[in-house]
Amino acid sequence: MLFESAKLYIYAYDRPISRLALDVLDIERFEGPGMLTPQLRLTVAAPPLVPASADILRAAVELCGSRLFEQPYRLLLDSMGLVGPRAAAEVFVLLIGESGLTEEVETIGGAFIAVFDRYQGTFLRDAREWLALHSTSWRSTRDVDSGANRPRSDGSEKTTRCAPHRAAHEPRPK
Repeated sequence: MLFESAKLYIYAYDRPISRLALDVLDIERFEGPGMLTPQLRLTVAAPPLVPASADILRAAVELCGSRLFEQPYRLLLDSMGLVGPRAAAEVFVLLIGESGLTEEVETIGGAFIAVFDRYQGTFLRDAREWLALHSTSWRSTRDVDSGANRPRSDGSEKTTRCAPHRAAHEPRPK
């Protein structure tokens, strides 16, 4: 019940529904002219969230319960309404690495990281796709002799990769 209420809260948020493109398949079907707003069409239809987004929202509901609709927890729900569950969880995970955390915030962040671990390729997918698209042209402007992505003596390729998101958010030593 709380999950469905939270999902409808997100759907009804007064922002363009394109913000949910990562969270709802074929979100464009709710756009277009008509007597009902896109938010209302989306809310009435109440389509399912894609699995990763559903698990993110489910984790928030399980950890926060009905408090998700009260301050300060509603900030998390409002952020999901503004940008969608997946984008909100991505930002949450990125921000928790930069601050001293309460145990509860660490728990929520850990739950979101676990979802991203289960759905490989979803964490910052758009950013990774953009970087992959533009890294070739960026690499060509760098020093060709840098050694990046050059075959090694054993025949394998040396590749430069970002550290996985988990490494940046592992629990800090106390």
